[in-house]
Amino acid sequence: MAKDLDAMQGWLIERISAALKIKGVMDPDAPLSKYGLQSIDAVILAMEIEEEVGIELPPTLLWEYNTVNECASYLMTLGAGIAA
Repeated sequence: MAKDLDAMQGWLIERISAALKIKGVMDPDAPLSKYGLQSIDAVILAMEIEEEVGIELPPTLLWEYNTVNECASYLMTLGAGIAA
């Protein structure tokens, strides 16, 4: 498991970009609502992130930590990691 903030940010950007069909580069400091994040998307993504990191997460994760950088930092404080 990679426990690296940059790796977590990159993985989140990749996963969120795919889920929201974002073309181009995501700003990791921009609110996810800027990219069209809806409630259902947030819940589905939170479940997928939870499955990947192996830590129980609230379904409101992406509303509470609503930028890639905020979410990645929060996940790292929990000791979350992603497959390298």
